[in-house]
Amino acid sequence: MADTDNAYFDDLFRSAWIFDELSMLFTAPGRVNIALCYDRADRAFTDEEIGIVESIFPLFEGLHEAHLDSSFRMLSEPSIWQREPHSGQRRVQILDKSLRRVYATSSWVEYEEASELPLTSFVHRNRDRGVVSLSRDTVLHWDRLPTNFAPAPDGIICLIEARSLPEMKQGFDDAVTAFGETHELTEREQEIVALAFRGYPNALIAKRLGVSEGTIRNHRHRLYYRLDITTERELFNMFIVHLTEDAPY
Repeated sequence: MADTDNAYFDDLFRSAWIFDELSMLFTAPGRVNIALCYDRADRAFTDEEIGIVESIFPLFEGLHEAHLDSSFRMLSEPSIWQREPHSGQRRVQILDKSLRRVYATSSWVEYEEASELPLTSFVHRNRDRGVVSLSRDTVLHWDRLPTNFAPAPDGIICLIEARSLPEMKQGFDDAVTAFGETHELTEREQEIVALAFRGYPNALIAKRLGVSEGTIRNHRHRLYYRLDITTERELFNMFIVHLTEDAPY
């Protein structure tokens, strides 16, 4: 129930016509929490109702954890990161926009602990993108994540790889072009994908390209159907996979 001794919450709840609130909190990446709130305008929740919510909380918590797991699954897939010995094992870390760690594969953590290098400090020097030589055989790449990457909007993806593998010598636009060529995207689809990865919504993409918002939606629908996906997150996961494979760049 609202704390009537706290003027702020008292005014807030009264203005929103909230008499009582029952909330479920879930821990999320980036040092934040997600709240699922149930508000009541005319009376307090009963002990029985609170008990019902407590009994179903594990279900919602499990769904939340499954959602987070699916968001990072493509980044921690053994077939991508756990490569054969001496073939250039990849390691990845995701930072939020404040450069706090949101996610890291076990291979990244193991490398960081063994090398004792301040890996994140390299990113502080140039947040958009960069390449740093870590040793004679290893390099660190990083690049900006799009605004609509839910686990870390405007964050940074960092990759450590062996020099024997093709290095990410191209910038973001060239990488999107290579991705488009691999998946046979049309020129218009590549333009839409590049802007979407930079966080532009359909309305702004349409404005940038001088077409209607409906045209953008139609292009997306045909693209998703051809790639056998349904969401932009799946498209971005495909892009991440493309970056971590032995692409021609």
